[in-house]
Amino acid sequence: MTKLFSLCLLLIVIVGCELFEKDVKPFEKCPLTMISKGAYSDKNSQEVGVIFEAFDCDNNPVGITASDVTGYEVIGGERKPLRTESKAAFYSIKGKYIAAAILVLDTSGSIVQNSGVFSKLKSAAKGFAQKLLSGSDAMVSVVVFDGRQYAFLASLPSGQNVFSKYSEVSTLIDGLNCGAVINAVGPDKLCEDSSTNLYNAVLTGADLSKTLKNFVIQEGIIPADGIYSGNVILFTDGTDEANYVSLAQAKSGIAQNSSFTNFFTIGLASADINPDILKQLGPDGYYSADNESQLASQFDQIASRLNKLANNIKRYAYCTATRNGNVTFELVHNESGEKLTYNFNAGTKGVACNLGSSSNSGRIGYSQEIESSFKLNFSPKAY
Repeated sequence: MTKLFSLCLLLIVIVGCELFEKDVKPFEKCPLTMISKGAYSDKNSQEVGVIFEAFDCDNNPVGITASDVTGYEVIGGERKPLRTESKAAFYSIKGKYIAAAILVLDTSGSIVQNSGVFSKLKSAAKGFAQKLLSGSDAMVSVVVFDGRQYAFLASLPSGQNVFSKYSEVSTLIDGLNCGAVINAVGPDKLCEDSSTNLYNAVLTGADLSKTLKNFVIQEGIIPADGIYSGNVILFTDGTDEANYVSLAQAKSGIAQNSSFTNFFTIGLASADINPDILKQLGPDGYYSADNESQLASQFDQIASRLNKLANNIKRYAYCTATRNGNVTFELVHNESGEKLTYNFNAGTKGVACNLGSSSNSGRIGYSQEIESSFKLNFSPKAY
């Protein structure tokens, strides 16, 4: 009888716990965070919008749809949900966002002198570019380094070194062979140094990301208030041997650019590899390959992650009916209660608000369409 009672009690506890687990909302166990990337209001068209990302507690992108959120305006302490006429919804971020991927590839002796490894590396890099360019509004550049004092931004013979078209990136990478001229700036050629200047390569990637950020705004690819996402992907099979730059300097360069640049590292297993250092150089993700056959998978994982991050950026916009006074816009995630707020001053003009128009204050659509390639003025530099 006692055993039967204990068994029944155990079943009640298990079932009760199971029911309790089912009642727990997902965002209670793993809170959601919405991060604002910018907000705006246009007094001429009455358009108001906020651009943001959403992540769970493990920093994974959370897909949010229009039914998951509710927009409100707060005026004089009174909170009102947005009216149907406001056309509140998610709209394209095209023209407001660009991702720049900078592949920083180790071409020291241990890589280029092993034809199997070098071939797999080039194939993996091309696969990365193809996946990223087909899934995001993006640009790709390639930096190569060995033991020389400088890392080099690789270019086609015509001088182009920033690409949004896969065929051109593929041509560039295929041309990375021993004896080939690396860039159009000088006579530097591939395979002229067997050492590894790893830390300078990191600083070159960081500096190039900053240069690209200014470039895409100056060229009108995104507006001044647009979103630039830089991404440095560093590949190596070793550690710093050249001793031109210290680890502390490299980490400082990462920190100075981390607000607009992600840093990833891919390490190919060897006697010289130091995972601890590569984790410090890749604070946004370190990927390890046991052999060259795994390189494609590691590059592919990063490309997939960048595409997910791009698709995770949302623009929620609406047409405000308020024509005067101070307004607080609130965007609330219905299930978690997480919210974003934006304060603005309503204008007095009441022209037609057309959220789907590419000519609407230049907020949607490029002021200049992305060309297939660009010539970026970026010379080799010692840090």
